[in-house]
Amino acid sequence: MTDRDLEGWTLVFDLDGTLVDSAPDIHASVNATLREARLRTLPLDRVRSFIGGGVEMLWAQIAAELGIDPAERSRLLAAFMSRYHHATQLTRLFDGVADALSVLAGRGHPLGICTNKPAIATRAVLDHFDLTRLFGAVISGDSLAVKKPDPAPLLAAIEALGGDPQQINPLNPVDLVIDHSVMIDEFGTPRAFQRNVELEYERNMERYTFLKWGQKAFNNFRVVPPGTGIC
Repeated sequence: MTDRDLEGWTLVFDLDGTLVDSAPDIHASVNATLREARLRTLPLDRVRSFIGGGVEMLWAQIAAELGIDPAERSRLLAAFMSRYHHATQLTRLFDGVADALSVLAGRGHPLGICTNKPAIATRAVLDHFDLTRLFGAVISGDSLAVKKPDPAPLLAAIEALGGDPQQINPLNPVDLVIDHSVMIDEFGTPRAFQRNVELEYERNMERYTFLKWGQKAFNNFRVVPPGTGIC
């Protein structure tokens, strides 16, 4: 993509895992909380695999991993947040990020952040790296009633920057064909095909619910579900 391709674009970035690697700070805050509660700590790679859906999702996965009583989760989450809100010591910018953002801002692109990270923690990271001044809009995990992957936070960031929310739609039509994922559990009977498709939906209902939502949320995006595509 060239400078001409980006001309006039509003640019919105994720934070964790895109501009910064904050997993070491999140990991340290998680394990400090677990140690305080006399629970088993987790390795960095495991905690890293839980990051992305917001702190509630993070602790839901930690609780499932360690068999923590759901009634204890809110207390652990509160203890974690007291550490995490200002945890920046172990967070680092990815190489080239500061220069790239400065160049984009200097060329007049409106820049925004759309993250599931809580607002206080988001601001702490941006301030730590002197990046707050570059962003005209910051939408965090607690800014709205919903989080990513719902499109509302991204739409809000684009609108706050004066951009066109239609920019988030695919530029070209996209058809996602997923028939290849159907397993063969039953065969040799008249009802085998239908039963295999039913089992596929039962096993992966969360995936297909998400894909159905995506088809409604975006223009130029269609999903070809099991039983109707390439089988």
